Amino acid sequence: MGQQLLLHLWTYQFNNINGILFTLWTKGRNNRKRVLFGVTVVSTAIWGGGMANQLRYTNDKWDRLIDFKDSSHYAGPFMLYFSYRLLDAMFQSLIYWIICALTNDS
Repeated sequence: MGQQLLLHLWTYQFNNINGILFTLWTKGRNNRKRVLFGVTVVSTAIWGGGMANQLRYTNDKWDRLIDFKDSSHYAGPFMLYFSYRLLDAMFQSLIYWIICALTNDS
């Protein structure tokens, strides 16, 4: 249900707003600005979380190892690790998008 709603909102945003209101040149610029802004904001937040986590280290060591059963200590580092993987995927997609955009400029 949630994916269908998200897909509907995504389709509405691109077709009914960006697709009808703007010229072709402006449509491309709207998507470009949105992508660059999103990657910048998300990457800054993730790297800020990584820096906050790094400040908890002492002498390049962690005080005690974390077990996944210890939910109060596990959630934060897990979300940071998950966010790093998300950032990697976002950055890869951005690079592929830029490469494709460059090949279309002939």
